[in-house]
Amino acid sequence: MENFCFQCSCIYFHIILQIPNQIIMKRTILAGFLGGLVFFLWGFISWRVIGLHDGVMHPLPNGDSLSVTLRGNIPARGVYVYPLHAEANTDVAQKEVEDKYRRGPLVFMAFSPNGADPFMRNEMIVGVLITFFVAWLASWILSRSTAIAEPYFSRVAFVAVLGLLGTSYHDLINWNWLGFPFDYTLVAVADSIFTWFLAGLVIAKIVKIETAS
Repeated sequence: MENFCFQCSCIYFHIILQIPNQIIMKRTILAGFLGGLVFFLWGFISWRVIGLHDGVMHPLPNGDSLSVTLRGNIPARGVYVYPLHAEANTDVAQKEVEDKYRRGPLVFMAFSPNGADPFMRNEMIVGVLITFFVAWLASWILSRSTAIAEPYFSRVAFVAVLGLLGTSYHDLINWNWLGFPFDYTLVAVADSIFTWFLAGLVIAKIVKIETAS
């Protein structure tokens, strides 16, 4: 087993050393840019065009009156939890929190008392930058792995698995610990994996070993 790992390492370094670092960096930057566009465009399609997430996101009943109550009681933007175990600093308080937890409701809420641009112009700009960075990071990881020498669809699968790792940790953790509904989680995971697969089709086309024809 040790000999096999050593041989794989030798093959990897032999391959990498044949490619100038400048070429690798240029390819990862280009792949990050184009892959980021795929991330952003599919996100727009899935959220705004086909409404993939609409069925698992529900309007807040009595939203107008509840918004007044929330704004009157919550002064600052932040993440709010009810009941919160950190509030219990005595045995009696801990028992009260446990009783509230058993009875419900349970709340995990991101709240902002102030309004914002409904067209999300700033969020769009930041979102594009985030997708570029994430796609570049995936491209860089691919370029530093032995998968760069694998066939095209193996490289695509490598990128898709990176997405699977991320969504498994993020979305499944939220489902398990924070009580996110299963249908919401299922849609989020499926959308994330498909997004990474689409980006992988582009990234794997660019980040590769050129073979002599």
